[in-house]
Amino acid sequence: MGDFRVCPPGSIHRPAPAQAKPLVERVGITRLTFSATRDWLSLRPADNDALGNDRAGNCCECADLRHAEIVQSAMGSAWKPTADMALARYARVAGYDPTTGQPDNGTDATTDMTDWCNKGIAINEQFLDIPAWCPVNPGLADHIAFAIDRTGPVLATLALPTTWRNLSTWASAPGTGASWAPNSAGEHRVLIGAYKAAGGPYVVRTWGLDVLASGAWLAAYLLAVDAVPSLAWFNARPELEIVGMPWQEMAADMAALIG
Repeated sequence: MGDFRVCPPGSIHRPAPAQAKPLVERVGITRLTFSATRDWLSLRPADNDALGNDRAGNCCECADLRHAEIVQSAMGSAWKPTADMALARYARVAGYDPTTGQPDNGTDATTDMTDWCNKGIAINEQFLDIPAWCPVNPGLADHIAFAIDRTGPVLATLALPTTWRNLSTWASAPGTGASWAPNSAGEHRVLIGAYKAAGGPYVVRTWGLDVLASGAWLAAYLLAVDAVPSLAWFNARPELEIVGMPWQEMAADMAALIG
């Protein structure tokens, strides 16, 4: 892929609040079972549409909308997000002004997740995409595979190195030197929607592209991984249902994030 001109990273990471309990804690699972490989991104192939993230730091909002797109695809819908939707969400969540282009300081991922899991993303007049927020341990490959396999694509915050612009480097193990240092180029929010095996390689969707990322590369730069299970997802994919998901408890915890 080589160099690709994109907007600087625009995610701001904070540790998840106590109300956002880890996925495995929610369901009390100690032995994780998941498919050997999974690819949800094939439900809606990459379209080269950066959703405005080639000119603004709205990567969090783009990742949210790309997730909603995959859920809609699983439900048989052709709904597709647009740059206007992503920039409008950036304006509402982070105060961005589409007219002036300022402030363009990115989005606090905790603020974004709190908003999404309470106010939802409007797909149409009849459907509001409202998931729950269940963090996943970014250092445990089996937890990441379980989350992707059962709950759909996950959202991930990356502490990017300055070598990130050469997207072909993502498929390799990190190199050495200052240009490979985590967070030397800031933080970025992406969707991880496929894995070839537990531990990688993975497929990351960002800027409307599918980027192959090795397990070693992600292990070096992952700050956070968030699963966003929803009733809509499991209604579309009932074979993936996780027994014991405490939906009412999760809804109450999501509401407490605002309170």
